[in-house]
Amino acid sequence: MSRGISLHIGLNRVDNSQYPGYTIPDLAGCINDANSMKSIAQQAGFSTTDQLLDGQATAMNVLQKINEASSQLCSGDIFLLTYSGHGSQVPDETGEEEDGMNETWVLYDRQLIDNELFSCWKKFAAGVRIFVTSDSCHSGSMVRMLLLNFMHDKNPGKRSLRKTFTESDIEIFNRQLEKHPSRSVLVGPTRKSIPIAASLQNYVKNKTLYQNIQFLTRNAKAANEFPASLIYISGCQDNQLSGDGATNGVFTGRLLEVWNNGAFTGHYKTFYDTIIADMPADQTPNYMTLGSNIAPFEAQRPFCIVGTGSGTSTNATPSALPSMQAPASWNAASMPPSFQVDKAGNPQYYVEFATDNQLFDAANHESRRNSSNFYASYSDEQNGYALESGNTYTMKSYAWDALKNAPVIYFRIGSTVDYSWNGWKVSFPDDQYASAPSFQVISEVVEETPKPDTDAGNEPVSGGDETTNKRIQQSVGSGGSNQAADVRLIQQLLSQISAAEGGTPGILVDGICGSGTIAAIKKFQTANECSPSGIFRPDKGSVILLYIKAGVATYSMRMMEEMEY
Repeated sequence: MSRGISLHIGLNRVDNSQYPGYTIPDLAGCINDANSMKSIAQQAGFSTTDQLLDGQATAMNVLQKINEASSQLCSGDIFLLTYSGHGSQVPDETGEEEDGMNETWVLYDRQLIDNELFSCWKKFAAGVRIFVTSDSCHSGSMVRMLLLNFMHDKNPGKRSLRKTFTESDIEIFNRQLEKHPSRSVLVGPTRKSIPIAASLQNYVKNKTLYQNIQFLTRNAKAANEFPASLIYISGCQDNQLSGDGATNGVFTGRLLEVWNNGAFTGHYKTFYDTIIADMPADQTPNYMTLGSNIAPFEAQRPFCIVGTGSGTSTNATPSALPSMQAPASWNAASMPPSFQVDKAGNPQYYVEFATDNQLFDAANHESRRNSSNFYASYSDEQNGYALESGNTYTMKSYAWDALKNAPVIYFRIGSTVDYSWNGWKVSFPDDQYASAPSFQVISEVVEETPKPDTDAGNEPVSGGDETTNKRIQQSVGSGGSNQAADVRLIQQLLSQISAAEGGTPGILVDGICGSGTIAAIKKFQTANECSPSGIFRPDKGSVILLYIKAGVATYSMRMMEEMEY
């Protein structure tokens, strides 16, 4: 039987005595974040759900709890770790980090270096799944660059082991910050970051400890040392700040909206894509995986306890309720959509689709149901009123044709042991129709492909298909016009760029600007140091950069100099 253990860390405040000369601002929503994430774990059926809040969240307590979980879990089990609090960075003195910095969680008594966490992960058994969320800041890009330049000037050439960072270095660095006052304002009641000088002061105060930690945990990040599988979603990129809030942090609040009290039915990657689609332009969550056997883990619904490892018991506890994993959107001109099905332990199931979620409330709205707004497989005469049994369900073509003119289609699933409805379960009851999951139906606009624009030094590249020689006519992305031809072009260009340069080689080229496309746009903009607005506009800097990296157009130096980001 699969088992779930979770640990939820929340710090609204830390021990200021560890940061002499600085006041670390209190936060407001971090304990609420920990409580909210604990509730998700409890609802998902985790057998153990621990919390460490404020003064309880010391480095020793956090590491002890993680190590306890690693000793108790086996293949097929899951460990959920959530953190909400300040984040920062400290110098890397091992020469291991390419950017010369280690990310940290600012715990109550000291900073926990990312290498320490990586050392914990390799203690988990093969087949264990680890899901980590971190609603915290790293460091702002401007201050980080100042610090990196300072470190380079102090230690030119190849980094050596055990570089010395002293109290006098902090004084020199602070004077550099004073020359750039706007770059030093990285903290406040709404940002989960501490002053970089405070982080450095804490580092110098405990230098021997931090040096020993880095020395003992170096090389911890080697992927082949992770027998377990890990998915990590952070509240922002390394060069960004995470927002706090009176109720929840910005990232956690958005995660809760997407999770929707368990109504979310997608997998981990769609969970991330949906979260990132509506995040602020200056805060782009990151997604990372480590270890082995990642694909089956990613294909699961977030927080799902039932595992897929080779050691998973055949008597694993089934999901509490059945569910379907749906695409975020589907083109009306396409073949009927398919859905991944979780039957919650039952062998058979039925599905319902509606263009109005109130139609699931039979007591009050059954009289409104007709073939153009509602479909139920249990009343489908053409299909012999049959129950379904496969793990994938494809909408019947006649049902799709009847409903696809609606902008949104809602759905529900019920499962059963047999035709006598023994063991019946339903994804939500009639009176909770407002929680019905849905997907958008996109009506594609057919456009003529305009001739390539050769004005202003824009010369099309020979070869390739016609769409790669045109330029978008209207905006694409979050809040954009999103004409199908423009969206398809952007998707094609993003697919041609390597992931290392911010591209998304596996992106679906369908002309539909869903959450996945918006996330891919933000990913490209972030990787190329553009503002991650999630939108490409004609002739603006980030889309011009996209064309150039994809090799589909050349631009005059004048246009390059006048690019607006």
